[in-house]
Amino acid sequence: MLFSASPSPSLARIASQSEDFCVRRSSRLVHGSSRRISSRRRSITVASVNISVDDVAQVFENKVLISAALACSIGQLSKPFTSALSGNGLDLGAVIRSGGMPSTHSAGVMAATTCLGLERGFSDPIFGVSAIFALFVMYDAQGVRREVGRHAKNLNKMAMLKRERSRVFQEKTNLVGNYARSASPSLESVDGADQEQLTIDEIGFNRLEESVGHTEVQVIAGAILGFLVSFGVELLLS
Repeated sequence: MLFSASPSPSLARIASQSEDFCVRRSSRLVHGSSRRISSRRRSITVASVNISVDDVAQVFENKVLISAALACSIGQLSKPFTSALSGNGLDLGAVIRSGGMPSTHSAGVMAATTCLGLERGFSDPIFGVSAIFALFVMYDAQGVRREVGRHAKNLNKMAMLKRERSRVFQEKTNLVGNYARSASPSLESVDGADQEQLTIDEIGFNRLEESVGHTEVQVIAGAILGFLVSFGVELLLS
């Protein structure tokens, strides 16, 4: 009697599963080695990057940087003239100071934001991030920084009054001392408890900068300046 030599279904299933496992194992090893080789190639490529003059020159083709820098430059250079128009005289030092008309911070961020919108589209997420950043900067310019300028102005007034009172008190003390010495030559000096107090000059108080923030009009003027500059740069470089 002859028996069939064909394998059972369970043995065939086990053999098939082991074969699939070996294939998957070998494919994983191949993919892992290829990823390691590609990562090594990327690291070698990054380590051997050479920055040429042409790469640096491309910075000057960036419309966002050009618009922001040009808007800030125009804003700062126009401050002495706007100071003269407001009746404060031609203040050349305003070129290197913050505050004044127009707001350079507002001009720079608005120019960058507008240029990003024109370049990438107003639905681009990067434009949205830049617009939020611009709103924060402009709000801070007429909010927190403006209050800092007000505090500095009040502190300067208090220091000036304190200095004037110290000078008057010193003159009165010297006058009383001279009169006492002339009336009684044996009296050497007149020392008061207030003479031992430190004056403003002895403390080393320096006048604080009052022109730090901006008014709402200055912020709006800076934003309009940045908007117009970005449009001009876009038209010239497009």
